[in-house]
Amino acid sequence: MKEEPLTPQSFADEIEAAFWRDVVDAWFPACIDARGGFHQNFDRQWRPTEDKERFLVFQTRMIWLASTVSELGGRRKEEFAAYARHGVRYLAERMFEPASGACYGAVDLEGQPFGHFATHRETYGLAFAVFGLAAASRVLKDDQALGMAKAVFTYLETCHRDGEHGGYFECTDANGVPVLVGAESPGSDFPFRRKSQNSHLHLLEAFTELYRVWRTPLVGKRLRDMVSMFCGEFYGEPGHLHMYLDLESKPIEGSVTFGHDVEVAHLLDAALEVLGAKKHEQAVLSAAKQIQADPSQAWLLRGTAETVGIPPFQFSRAFKDVTGTGFHPFVDLCRGGTAVRTVPETIRRYVDHSLQNGWDQEGGGFYALRKHEGDIDRTKIWWVQAEGLLALAVLFRETGSEKYWHALLDQWNCIKRHQIDSEWRGLFEAMGADGVPLGRLNKGHRWKAGYHDGRAFLFVPQILRKLTRRA
Repeated sequence: MKEEPLTPQSFADEIEAAFWRDVVDAWFPACIDARGGFHQNFDRQWRPTEDKERFLVFQTRMIWLASTVSELGGRRKEEFAAYARHGVRYLAERMFEPASGACYGAVDLEGQPFGHFATHRETYGLAFAVFGLAAASRVLKDDQALGMAKAVFTYLETCHRDGEHGGYFECTDANGVPVLVGAESPGSDFPFRRKSQNSHLHLLEAFTELYRVWRTPLVGKRLRDMVSMFCGEFYGEPGHLHMYLDLESKPIEGSVTFGHDVEVAHLLDAALEVLGAKKHEQAVLSAAKQIQADPSQAWLLRGTAETVGIPPFQFSRAFKDVTGTGFHPFVDLCRGGTAVRTVPETIRRYVDHSLQNGWDQEGGGFYALRKHEGDIDRTKIWWVQAEGLLALAVLFRETGSEKYWHALLDQWNCIKRHQIDSEWRGLFEAMGADGVPLGRLNKGHRWKAGYHDGRAFLFVPQILRKLTRRA
């Protein structure tokens, strides 16, 4: 029987069903561990296998997921609020360091940090601590979670932030001193003498979540700094992320990871929404184009600010948020500056480059990466497919382009036909270009939580339903 074409409504229903079947009800309550925290390791059939640790990234991702499901309301609101509190409690008791404000990157089942994680604090894991705790504090109205999120942000600000060249150092020692010697350390996934786009895009995500609940000027400034970096230092023409910057925040040529390119696209869009810049986007873009054509017309900014009814300084900040130039419009652009490339345009470039260079034109789905030598790794990884699904939905919402709609359909078909395990639920970690699962078939481990697929399968239906109501 021929499949009926998907409408936005039926499309949303289908993905939402996968959200509950293949993410939420697969993970919960199976991952709730009576010893504290969330159990991490599951085989293909969702049978728990031995855990030897509690990994900060996994634990905070599951706090975020439980909090976000609770936020949906309905009959399961309190159930998932309890799961989120369970995760926050374990973090507070076993992984948070009150004296420093940091968190251990991993502890054993007795709650003791071990190996690399006993002596180092990594930006990547700390970003997820802010992300998960901020979400829990907002949804649960939990002062303890907010206090920990603030403390970790302050630790990052005090110990990890590079005040001279911008961005954040990847790692500090147990005393909060940046670790800048050696290429990398055993037990770490990040070279210390570089600044990774991976850590920074999760700081972008974390600061976005934190700014929803703690709207201080400093958090807003750091969020705008991250937006600027992904439109500036980390951006590579014609539309990809540099994997690393050096310690002076200059790009290092290397591989291109298509999953991170599409992920940062929708994270930038979310940041603009939280900053409030999107409310004034059209007015900003109109002024930006006129100033780009004739920099002497900078007075337009003040007039436009008055037209949209916000103080000129706030409009100036919105201009900076939307354009991502890193310039103050009343100064740099008035002196000539450089051509304005807006944040929305940057977002489109990240996705378009991935569609042109890392997309399976026949079967749909995004490939893993393009190596520095130019070869394409055609593995399809679960998290890349999930991030691609959400990025395409955002681009379709923002542009209305049929290109993104058809790619979105193909992306979902690739996921539901091959990445989702129709026999045992959940998503296969990786598959070849032919759609056959590769490597281990485990459904859970320290890097595979219900975060990437949970976010995409939750937010894409919401986007599609809003489009249906708008129509």
